[in-house]
Amino acid sequence: MRTGDEERTETAFLAAAGRACAAGAEVLVLGCAGMTGLQRVVGEKLGLPVVDGAAAAVELAESPVALGLTTSRVGSYAEPLPEQRVWARPERR
Repeated sequence: MRTGDEERTETAFLAAAGRACAAGAEVLVLGCAGMTGLQRVVGEKLGLPVVDGAAAAVELAESPVALGLTTSRVGSYAEPLPEQRVWARPERR
């Protein structure tokens, strides 16, 4: 069962998506993880591709592993700077 907030969110997103389509959009990309799940509803109702940004980011992060890529071993990056630690107490004002 959906809550009133979910219905209002869907209605508002469909209205905004409709305006984007009217302006010429051919694909929509959801902007945050809070919109996950809307891609199915919006895609079905508007008949266009809708990309879930969070799912796309996860797939992108997983792709180097799936391709069998590893960290570069060339060594052209600079060595990390040594950490500087200061153990003094902060000054009081």
